[in-house]
Amino acid sequence: MPEGLRRAGDRDQTRLGPQKLLSIIEDAVKSNYIVEEVLIRRAISAIYFALFNYWAEKRYGKGVRGKGIYGDAFSYAEFHRDVVSKGLEKEILILYLYRVAVDHYMLNPTYVTLMSSPWRGLPPMKVGIDIEKLRDAIDVAKRILTTIEKNT
Repeated sequence: MPEGLRRAGDRDQTRLGPQKLLSIIEDAVKSNYIVEEVLIRRAISAIYFALFNYWAEKRYGKGVRGKGIYGDAFSYAEFHRDVVSKGLEKEILILYLYRVAVDHYMLNPTYVTLMSSPWRGLPPMKVGIDIEKLRDAIDVAKRILTTIEKNT
């Protein structure tokens, strides 16, 4: 391994914990700091990827390896399947649907086609991004986070 490169699981297993990020975003929403669409979009994306990276870090720390030179590349499909297997299909679907809408589609509202398992092949779903969707994303993210902390 190159000098100075630190892999998840080697030392600090919680270096990618999303708790503070979720708290900052939630506080910003409550104080009406996040109102513009661009901020709502970036917050939803950050929430999804923070959970995904934390989940991957936890798995890596338990000896599960993904792809890549260091085995630290995990797929969204693996993440989705794992969360679904823990009884949170609705929550991860909501978060992923919103994440795809904010990162891959410019119009608002728009129709989103999901390309990742286990939802590949579903008909396009209409999604509008607004502050309520961000509140929904925070709510489902907290439930997913609790499950990741307990079961991953």
